[in-house]
Amino acid sequence: MTNPAATPQPAPQPGRQVVLSEATRYVEFMDCSELVPDLIARAEEGKVKYGTYLMTMNGRDARMDCYQELLDGLMYIMQAMLELPEEEVHHLVRVRLYLTMSVRWLKAILEEKVAP
Repeated sequence: MTNPAATPQPAPQPGRQVVLSEATRYVEFMDCSELVPDLIARAEEGKVKYGTYLMTMNGRDARMDCYQELLDGLMYIMQAMLELPEEEVHHLVRVRLYLTMSVRWLKAILEEKVAP
């Protein structure tokens, strides 16, 4: 059996609601409005790649997409920590911790080990 973390999902289908507006509203609410241009840029890249913005009810499991992307993020942060000079690595320790714990929590959710 293939590990779900490495199982590709189907191509996204037309969905119901564009996620970008809710994501930008949330980061603004969290006083992180500096992330809005980056969210918009990623959404535009996704539109070019997939032909549509990220939408709800698009035929994919958003939790699994997030889990796979967070695993990738953890690999990238480890790569950075291995490549950077030692004096720069300490800035990334907290990012690695939060990524690791987020991946662990989402895995538990996917395996139904926690209440929804």
